[in-house]
Amino acid sequence: MSDISAGIPLLPSSQWRIEQIQLVNWGGFHQRTATFAFHPETTIVTGASGVGKSTVLDAYLALMMPSDVPFNGASNAATVGRARGAEQRSVLTYLRGKTDDTVEDGVTVDKVLRGQGKPTWGAIAATFIAETGDRFTAMRAGQVPWRGVIPLFPVGGWWSGGEVELGAGGFCVFVQG
Repeated sequence: MSDISAGIPLLPSSQWRIEQIQLVNWGGFHQRTATFAFHPETTIVTGASGVGKSTVLDAYLALMMPSDVPFNGASNAATVGRARGAEQRSVLTYLRGKTDDTVEDGVTVDKVLRGQGKPTWGAIAATFIAETGDRFTAMRAGQVPWRGVIPLFPVGGWWSGGEVELGAGGFCVFVQG
């Protein structure tokens, strides 16, 4: 018995690299599309504490890795600035845009940018380019029900032959390339 797909690669055999990543309603990127383009040779990500470097890295992990891969632990153990506990870096806290928590009447209350008493959503898309010029985009979107403590990440997929543009008002637009 032969495997019919054995000689048919999923993607052409060439080198692929990330071209850009887009975030909507992910961490501190609230109600707008944040697009980060990567240089074909080298990209260095720098910035002050709290500007979103780990948020972008964690978005890539949420998009491309299995759900049991932990987010950026280095920022959780920060010795400069405000150290973050593991509970502060999760799909749920990123989708809700958790900024802090306070204690009100003896109860810990999350301070969030989105989803306080109502449902919210977020999305991540990354476009990859091959040395041949071919592109494909991976996208993942998540929803948190208004009483949700567990996020739903039902939409995920791969698209080829075009790009995806994420928009805070619409959701996503597929652009044929």
